Amino acid sequence: MALTKVIGDGAGTLNSLDISGVTASTVGQSLIPEFISNLFLAGNSASSASLTSCFTSTYSVYRLIGVIGGDHSDEAGIYITLLSGNSATTIDSNWYGAGRHGDDSSAEGAVQINANNVFIINPRQASTGFSIVDMHLYMQPSGITISGNMALHDQGGDRGFYIFNAKNSSSTVPTEFKISSSESGNMSASNLSVYGMRIRQNATSKMTGSYS
Repeated sequence: MALTKVIGDGAGTLNSLDISGVTASTVGQSLIPEFISNLFLAGNSASSASLTSCFTSTYSVYRLIGVIGGDHSDEAGIYITLLSGNSATTIDSNWYGAGRHGDDSSAEGAVQINANNVFIINPRQASTGFSIVDMHLYMQPSGITISGNMALHDQGGDRGFYIFNAKNSSSTVPTEFKISSSESGNMSASNLSVYGMRIRQNATSKMTGSYS
């Protein structure tokens, strides 16, 4: 059975829009979250992994969801770095933000922006497993906001949570990202999917209401 959404045409007439199927489009043309790409890193294979050309437009929200693993030799923090132009430019300045974590040992702590302006998305990852992470990037032409949370399982067996928010005021627009470990050894398996959704259509005829 086809799903139907009832909409109005502005003149009091109700019309029907068939949404039983989703037509593929690039981010910026649809309010439907669109799968863009996937990053997969097998366990004990590399100390970092990058996903290129996954961010394509501003005034959009990108969702990164999946699992991230830690270092094989130690408990590790997992960083995310935003890049632009096939990794030619690292967006490593003008970061502001922090995170808060807690676990079942009643240990709580705050995580600040790293000294080299790389943001931590997992403060204590066990080498024996992985943690689920769900984060959003809100992209503007001169600013990026990151907001997310994750389920924590550290090397000592403690389980808990981590929530984080950060803002970057750089004028450089990212096109890709990299995840890496705070330790020198290889990372455990990681698997992140990227989805995108446009939040502004850039046409005044689409606007409801008025402005001055």
